[in-house]
Amino acid sequence: MMNQTSILVVVILVMGLYFYAVIKIDGLKRRYHNDERWQQICLRANRLVKYYYESLIVAVAIVMVWSLFASQKITLSLNLVLLIFTLVICLGSFIEYLAVKHFDRVF
Repeated sequence: MMNQTSILVVVILVMGLYFYAVIKIDGLKRRYHNDERWQQICLRANRLVKYYYESLIVAVAIVMVWSLFASQKITLSLNLVLLIFTLVICLGSFIEYLAVKHFDRVF
């Protein structure tokens, strides 16, 4: 398993990416003054993030179905499961930032 130091490094890295994405998106929003172009960029980026979360739901459902029929049961602690969910949700914000950055160049 992972030791606590590596978990701490991953948590700090993901939280840093989260705050970086939030600060950058706020800066871009202020720079573009929420005009129509910015709204289009946000709509497309939000659509991409929606696909990200939908694919996570499908992946969790597949893993749950697989675990029902697996011969060997896998046990995970609740802390680890909650940590993984938190990190995945925080990465959604960073993916939104990457999408905004990409669509900002395209439009």
